[in-house]
Amino acid sequence: MKKSFSLVAMALMMGLNACDPDEDLVYGPESAIFEVTFSFKDAEGRNLVRDLPLTEWYPQDLPVEQAYQGNLLDDSYTLYLSPMDVTPPALYKGKLYMTTADNGEWLLQNESFYSDYKEKNQAYTFLIRFPALFGDNEEHELKTYWTIPSEKYCNNHYAICNRAVLDGQELSDVAYINHPNGVKKEKSNRITIAIP
Repeated sequence: MKKSFSLVAMALMMGLNACDPDEDLVYGPESAIFEVTFSFKDAEGRNLVRDLPLTEWYPQDLPVEQAYQGNLLDDSYTLYLSPMDVTPPALYKGKLYMTTADNGEWLLQNESFYSDYKEKNQAYTFLIRFPALFGDNEEHELKTYWTIPSEKYCNNHYAICNRAVLDGQELSDVAYINHPNGVKKEKSNRITIAIP
């Protein structure tokens, strides 16, 4: 009896702590989430992500060319994230994976990273080496500038990327979008990078 009561109490607590998609409940510490998807296109507008090598794709019973999502081969790229204006400089290793969204557009999506929601403006640099996309083995610098909105969902503020600069060149295609996971109140940012 004591064991079943404990299980019921645990299930009830998990249910109370779950985030109801229809209501903005308090769920964990209040924080800012910086979510970004990268779309790479060539000069003709052809999506370059579809042909990248994947591992552990889904659904597994289909050929990799028909995958909805998957992990990129670890040795095919390197990605580091660094908050700007931090002394000493801090580098965090990032991971990319492929997912589909918005009627089949193929995207590279970076894992979310978190920060204090009270800092309204923040900036982060992505250091990306990706020979299959950029056509070289150089490290490319993507500087991003963010604002944290007052609106929140499940105690998370979804940061807005206002500006992106790749290797000193301003990128014009930066958009605040619904998250690719389909939850409309969760937000992401899409940065489209055109490769000449």
